Amino acid sequence: MRWPTHQVFGLGVGLLARLSPFGLVLVLVGAILPDLLDQCWAALRAGSRASQQKLFARMHRGISHWFGLWLMPLFFVRELPVWSVEAFQALCLGALTHLLLDALTPMGIPLLPLLSKPRLACPLCRTGSWTEGVIFLLLCFGLVLLLVQHFAAWPLPTISWRF
Repeated sequence: MRWPTHQVFGLGVGLLARLSPFGLVLVLVGAILPDLLDQCWAALRAGSRASQQKLFARMHRGISHWFGLWLMPLFFVRELPVWSVEAFQALCLGALTHLLLDALTPMGIPLLPLLSKPRLACPLCRTGSWTEGVIFLLLCFGLVLLLVQHFAAWPLPTISWRF
């Protein structure tokens, strides 16, 4: 899946989880974080741009796309300062939404760390295909409905007139 699809889905899940605006921003970052980690790792290990792309293609959807990497730290969230708990949870939630969508592609995601197989894959669509476009449009529609519901719940400001 492409980044906009990941971010729209992550934002929708963040709204359903009733995160604060700060948490929603972090869900957007977390929704692309597994791919960002792969790209940064490839950039650090390779010299030229061409070798970066080859290394990224070879290592993409490896350890950064393993559910355990994003689930296990949630058990230790109580050890963090109170102000950072929501931030940490929002990043992990965004990353987990990323993995959920990547599991819908033929390449899937790893079930075990550092092993290329077995993989969890439900080949519903390929990255960049028309089926991803349909999924993206459905997610956008659902997000608009969530946003309308979310903002409709806000109380309207009242003006009191005193004479």
